[in-house]
Order: sequence, then structure tokens, then C-alpha cells
Amino acid sequence: MRNKSFASNLSWIMGAVLFCGLISFTRIQTTAITGKVLPASGVEKIIALQGSDSSTALPANSGDFVLKVKPGSWNVIVRARPPYKDVEKDNVTVEEGKSMDLGEIRLEH
Repeated sequence: MRNKSFASNLSWIMGAVLFCGLISFTRIQTTAITGKVLPASGVEKIIALQGSDSSTALPANSGDFVLKVKPGSWNVIVRARPPYKDVEKDNVTVEEGKSMDLGEIRLEH
């Protein structure tokens, strides 16, 4: 009985080690829209819209942002605080597992 229990535990441990090994080598792919908005203090929020789907983000102090989205074509709106004006980017296409970088977006008065 002791040998059967040991073999069962060993099998379970080997399976757990294999599973952890596979996870550690799996690259996590995120489908996203990224960019930088300057000045970051002028941003109320950043929104991506696709039909009834949406994603919202706030920029970091550096102005960098990440919108996690599904693949497809999105309209991105930077809602600005006064005295700045909103900025819109239409038809931003994102492929599965890839990020679309919008680069630097400068808010204007």
C-alpha cells in the first residue's frame, strides 16, 4: 500500500512540475491599443469603442496608456480636460495577440 501511495504522489508531483514548466514558457499575448498622451494632466480618460464594446484607460503620469481590446477596428477617443480639446482616432485596427501603438498624441488648446 505504501508503494502505491508513493507512486500516486510522485505522479501528481511530476504532473504539477510539468504544468508549471509549460506555463512559465508560455508567452502571454495581449491584444491592446497603446500610446502616449501629452500632457497627461490634460486627460480625463481614454476610450476605445467598437459597436457596443468599449475599453477605458487612464494614462500614467508619463502619459503612457494601454487599452485592452478584442481584435478588430476601434475608434479611440481621448477625452480632454479644459482648456484642451478631445482627440479622436478612427478605424484603429488591432490583430489578435498584437498591440497597435498610436505613438504620441499631443493635446491642443
